[in-house]
Amino acid sequence: TAMPGFSGIEIDGYRRLQDVKLKLGPLNVLIGGNGSGKTSLLEVFSLLAASAEGQLSPSISELGGFQSIATIGSTHGISLRVSTEELDYKLQVKASGPYYGIDYESLGARDGNQFEFEHRNGRVTYRGALRPMHGVSNSMETTLSEAAKPSAWETFRQLLASPSYYRPVNAANRSPIRSPQQLLPATLPGKEAERLVACLYNIREADADRYELIDRKSVV
Repeated sequence: TAMPGFSGIEIDGYRRLQDVKLKLGPLNVLIGGNGSGKTSLLEVFSLLAASAEGQLSPSISELGGFQSIATIGSTHGISLRVSTEELDYKLQVKASGPYYGIDYESLGARDGNQFEFEHRNGRVTYRGALRPMHGVSNSMETTLSEAAKPSAWETFRQLLASPSYYRPVNAANRSPIRSPQQLLPATLPGKEAERLVACLYNIREADADRYELIDRKSVV
């Protein structure tokens, strides 16, 4: 899992993931048995990416609804926290009847001294202007995706929206991964790994150190 720019993530209340704290590097490898939470972790990044694009509601619906992804028996909802070297983003989502609502959200400096915005109890406070501006947020979508964005805010939003979640690849005899692949410019392998060879080739030619890291990790 490539996570450029992210230094850590914390997850609590998502499926079986409770009080999970992970440090992240440029390349991360998940190893574990069935049911250990590997897929759930990838889903969290996919959910965060969708939320940064204003697509939290349809993403939760695709996963079966909020009740399906929240830890069974949990009363505090789903809490997510993702960090870069400079910024810290927190998102807490709770059940609201058959649906959900954003209970808390903030983006600020990692040292906690200043925040770009803070969403609490349905109201949002923005910082970075001469004085705070207050507004009411859409409780189904994140403030990060919908409000006016200073440069640092927009850079973080783009970073959070960048991960792509690739489900297990079909490797049957006539699947795309087994078909001949052209060596065309490609930065991503494709949903069915139809551009995997081209992607790896371009990484090897453009970034030998990264390719070597991928090669070493794949041996595990």
